[in-house]
Amino acid sequence: MTDVPLEAGYAAVFVLVAAQTAGAVVPGMTSLIAAAVLASHGHLALAGVVAAGAAGAVVGGHVGYSIGARGLRRLLTRRGRLARGRQRFVAYGEAFFARHGARAVFFARWMPGLRVWGGWFAGASKMRPATFAFWNAVGGVAWAASIAGGAYVLGSAAAGAFGALGVVLSALLAGAFAFGALRRRREAADP
Repeated sequence: MTDVPLEAGYAAVFVLVAAQTAGAVVPGMTSLIAAAVLASHGHLALAGVVAAGAAGAVVGGHVGYSIGARGLRRLLTRRGRLARGRQRFVAYGEAFFARHGARAVFFARWMPGLRVWGGWFAGASKMRPATFAFWNAVGGVAWAASIAGGAYVLGSAAAGAFGALGVVLSALLAGAFAFGALRRRREAADP
């Protein structure tokens, strides 16, 4: 077995989590879980794994926010084919982030897909930068600590447990959004 410097493990967690949180399809959460499992076996320090994961989540979140504020916003508000539908989507996103932005940024960390593109949507919806920065940091630290801490405790069984948890949370979130959409549609239909 080749000895790899500990710094390389922390750097890999940082880079992969930052890239995933910015929107790249890379195994960011998987790297955090793997590093925490390595920490549970004494190969890395849990505090270093949490710090690398949290820093990557925060940096990646800011990159994603910038991508959303500049590129995605421009793409969604441009004129042309399907402009009306895109404008409705932007209006809905702005209203959603005005009401629920802090909670959405915080809790998106634990939702597959939303963890990857949550910052994009917040930026495209013109969420206040200071509000995003605060909740992005709080969410990034809480997410990294909870995922790495859980993986550390569970050891090698962590990957399957967190994968199942993500599926369950995603299903609950999808159900809540569907219920809310149906309720709004029903209220709009009733005079």
